[in-house]
Amino acid sequence: MLETRFIQLARSAGTPTPTRQHEVTAHGRHVATVDVAWPELGVFAELDGELHKDQPVHDAARETAVVAATGWLCCRFTWTAVVLNPTPTKRRLLEVLAQARRRPIMMTPA
Repeated sequence: MLETRFIQLARSAGTPTPTRQHEVTAHGRHVATVDVAWPELGVFAELDGELHKDQPVHDAARETAVVAATGWLCCRFTWTAVVLNPTPTKRRLLEVLAQARRRPIMMTPA
């Protein structure tokens, strides 16, 4: 449900359509599956639902693995940010995507 709300928010902000549950690979191996990604820009988003409080260590390890393997930018959004505070969330998402566009293209290693 949160992924759907986030993708609707991203589309309303005018972003390219992201990939949901994107499998990140590097050097022929699976690194992680991320919630939402713009692989062509080297950006991924992790979404923290209301029942997410027990997962921060696992999520931090997955996020670190993706960034180390790919150099992609990560943004993390909570349920509260997506559902209750959409305007600043859109602004932050657009800032991350703009930052990604200013960098050289980051291709995921095959």
